[in-house]
Amino acid sequence: MMGNQSVRGALAGGGGWLAALPFAAYGLLSLAFHYPRFLPSFPFWLNPILIFYGLVLTGLLVGVMLGFPRWAYAFLFWAMITGWWLAGMRADGVLLARSLWVAVPVALVSGVLLRRSTQPLKRMLAGLWRDWTLLAFGFFTFIGWFVVLFDENHHPFLYGFILVATFLLVTAVWFYSRLQNPLARALVLVGGAAGVVIVDLINSLTWDWRAYYNLRDDGQLSYYSPLGLIAIAGLLGVMALTGYLTRRRNSKQTLNGV
Repeated sequence: MMGNQSVRGALAGGGGWLAALPFAAYGLLSLAFHYPRFLPSFPFWLNPILIFYGLVLTGLLVGVMLGFPRWAYAFLFWAMITGWWLAGMRADGVLLARSLWVAVPVALVSGVLLRRSTQPLKRMLAGLWRDWTLLAFGFFTFIGWFVVLFDENHHPFLYGFILVATFLLVTAVWFYSRLQNPLARALVLVGGAAGVVIVDLINSLTWDWRAYYNLRDDGQLSYYSPLGLIAIAGLLGVMALTGYLTRRRNSKQTLNGV
């Protein structure tokens, strides 16, 4: 009995490792995506991409049923990104339905019906308003999705790049879930996001992707343009700003006795 209560308490709590789970799973997905020979032949419905989508949807459903603890935001963001990504995508020669993203609101509604309460959704929305670093967490998740996919990348050491980038993401999320100071949480995300971008930048600088795809050499060292790097720097600045503004607002509320 005590064991069940402790497990339920861990699931309903901050859950640093639970929040990091979809990031680690996405790293494994990227490995499977780039190294399919490591996996046996499976039917289409066991495609790693679909399994990952099922994982994040299941995590989201469980999160809603448990009242939407903090770790559930990780599954929410991943479910939204993956649903958008897969809509209309071709996997193993099969064109996926454009309505695949509908599974996200279905998971939310199903969780509410099973719990017989709309409180989890209210808590989810209240959390987004109360802690603006969750906006930074959403940006962080998107950057992680974009980089760790390493789409059309054939670097000879790609395996190592995927593992390093995934480790940086998982570590940043774990610390983000454990820290209490909003600014510190946001800066951890900024550091993790900057880290994976640097990993991707090193990847592009050490692999002749133009020669691989028979493209004309335009003199640009990396597929990251200067404008793109400026945009990323601006996004990282916004992420840090969410932590500063959240901490400032919390301090004012404390002084005012709110």
